[in-house]
Amino acid sequence: MDTLGFQMAAMAKTLPDSNGVADVVAYIMSLPSTQTAAAIAGDIKKGERTYQSICGSCHGQAGKGNKLMNAPRLNGLEDWYLKGQISKFKNSIRGSHPKDLYGAQMIPMVSTLRDGQVINDVVAYILSANQLDSIQ
Repeated sequence: MDTLGFQMAAMAKTLPDSNGVADVVAYIMSLPSTQTAAAIAGDIKKGERTYQSICGSCHGQAGKGNKLMNAPRLNGLEDWYLKGQISKFKNSIRGSHPKDLYGAQMIPMVSTLRDGQVINDVVAYILSANQLDSIQ
């Protein structure tokens, strides 16, 4: 049910080994942070409260990620992409594979986001955190 995930899996298979993966990761990490335009409307203040209570302990206060917890950076991603990934976790499209231990943790976390507006609010906060981060 995850067409884009299948496309990404096919692309990932073109990397020859863990060194190839490390090279791609290093390249991505070298790219400058960019400001993204909002495609989704949400209440940033409400989103910040929800984000800090549900997401912040793993993904960091401003969505910068936490390598020690294997929680990726959210800050800097497009809001439509974040909403799509949250939806995939909420519908167990992501995180349901037996080997996806970190993704499996996301399923119960996103289940606490009760509706689309709450998700929009959280995504709006993450996008705003990116805007602040790129100014500093």
